[in-house]
Amino acid sequence: MVGSHTTKRYMMVILMKYSEEYIIMVVQRRKNWYGNNLSDVAKVWGRYFLPVGDEIDTNGIFTPEDVSEMLSLMWETYSDATQIKIFELSDLHDMCDNQDEQCEIQADIESLRVVLYDSLLDKACYTWITDNYEKYIEL
Repeated sequence: MVGSHTTKRYMMVILMKYSEEYIIMVVQRRKNWYGNNLSDVAKVWGRYFLPVGDEIDTNGIFTPEDVSEMLSLMWETYSDATQIKIFELSDLHDMCDNQDEQCEIQADIESLRVVLYDSLLDKACYTWITDNYEKYIEL
């Protein structure tokens, strides 16, 4: 898929442009805002996958690292979809003869580029958490 390949290239640009220290700073800031809820999410997701009425302990069905990895994959999926939409709009922009429509399409493309950047940064953050969960706990 073209979007996936391009998204991975953007991911590498983000990781090269922003050091691991930058990603850690973003992760730490978000942890300060929201706390570490990954264990709670793991328990809730574990309950979701249990048959109704089962009284099984949900600890251990998913780990916080599993949750972080799934969130990373979610942001990758968003990034792929956003990249595809940018390609589609770029093609539409190139075929459009109406200047007003071109401006509107270009504004949409620029907005989606911001969304793409944010999604890739979120993916980078969750990937870092997955790979460094013990460090994440200490932040």
